Amino acid sequence: MRILKCLLLLLVAVIGVSFAWLNPDTVNFHYYFGTAEIRLAWLLVLFLTAGWVLGLLTILRSALALRARLFQAERKIRLTERSKGG
Repeated sequence: MRILKCLLLLLVAVIGVSFAWLNPDTVNFHYYFGTAEIRLAWLLVLFLTAGWVLGLLTILRSALALRARLFQAERKIRLTERSKGG
């Protein structure tokens, strides 16, 4: 499984490098506060990274909520077991 993950990461890296090599052009990026001239590859890296971070934060929020519910359920089970046992 670890080898498969490494191969997948290597494949993504090779595709990314080849994309950057094939697209060296700069593009005008217009945002709310101005304009910037930036290479297309860097612009894509920026937005892919931002999407990854936002997705991670969304998953993290859900995971923390589920962990809190699990903790409450385990606590309730322990209290129920104590009251029946003692």
